[in-house]
Amino acid sequence: MVLVTATLLREEDLTALQHCLASLAAQDPSLCAVGVSWHGSTPALVERAKAVLSEVKATLQIGQLFVVEAEASLQTLEHVKLLLGSLPQDIPAHTWVKIVDHRSLLSPKHAAVLLPVLRLAAPDQRVVAVSCLRRAELKAKTAANAPAAVAAAEVEALLACGAAQALSSDDAEAKIADLAVRLKNVQSFVEQSSSGVLARGLCGHRFRHKLANTFGKRVQAWALPAAEDREWMRWSAAAQRALPQPDGSEVEGLVLAGCFEPFREADRQRAKVLADGCKQHRPAGPDGQQEEEQATPGSLSAASVEEATRAMATLRHRIERWLIVCGEEVSSKELRSIAADEVQRMLEEVGLGQAIGLARWVRETAEALATEAAAEFGVRSVPAQT
Repeated sequence: MVLVTATLLREEDLTALQHCLASLAAQDPSLCAVGVSWHGSTPALVERAKAVLSEVKATLQIGQLFVVEAEASLQTLEHVKLLLGSLPQDIPAHTWVKIVDHRSLLSPKHAAVLLPVLRLAAPDQRVVAVSCLRRAELKAKTAANAPAAVAAAEVEALLACGAAQALSSDDAEAKIADLAVRLKNVQSFVEQSSSGVLARGLCGHRFRHKLANTFGKRVQAWALPAAEDREWMRWSAAAQRALPQPDGSEVEGLVLAGCFEPFREADRQRAKVLADGCKQHRPAGPDGQQEEEQATPGSLSAASVEEATRAMATLRHRIERWLIVCGEEVSSKELRSIAADEVQRMLEEVGLGQAIGLARWVRETAEALATEAAAEFGVRSVPAQT
């Protein structure tokens, strides 16, 4: 079974959804079911999406196709929660599930290649998921000029002309499209995760961590045989940006761990302090002008409020990444220590690691970030046991 999650921002997303569903309909052997949870950002897109999905039901042979319209823009695992609540009653408990974005594709041979592996893994209850990293994606230098929506039949041509590449390396940690997971494990994870956790792109990282680190369970890695090395298995699209704001402007943010992370007002407020501190501590050159800070190459910067906002969002994300895989409780001492270490790491990267007078700001910022993240994820901060 494949669960498709779709946040439709523009007409191209509808085309991508059609291509995705067409690639699922082309699987041989056929999929036992396909679920689609979607949300349209405008009334016009909502009407178009309803028409497209009706057409898909009438024209494509997908077997059991069940569709849920989300009332708001959701993250991947929030969409999955909706779909699990609408599962057809005759879906077997031993079903394996793949979760894909609407801009993803499965190769025509995907089910035929993967099914024998799942059949071998099925009797071993220690195996909760099977991972195949083989995928095709656009090269960075060609992504800007590539079509917004790609059909399965076009992937081979993109690979042949060099615009795309086939990869077997690790994907971004919050992406989960490489996994085929037992249905009961997907259901268990969603039931045990708070709404605050499900509402974040980082939830994919938590899901992957949970599968791989539960005692007595494991994720079975599987690579294509040498004879199938040219097969791309799935098409992986770049991270989708968030919904536009009410005034139509783009939401500002950056892609972290494979998911779009919008800037928060708190990021911007802290960034102003960071950028001001950078200016004050930047040494003056021979001409009296302030020199650029000597940050680690390719890392963060605080030379402007915009760059400092990126640095603060990245810092927040690093602390959240650690916390989101914790259990229901975490030692308050450990949480503060981790947060303070991450703040110091960020300062080193922007060239302020040796700056004088930042100790109080480091302590207060670390405590605020840790407290906010714990509250958002429903994690209790408890005193350390002596």
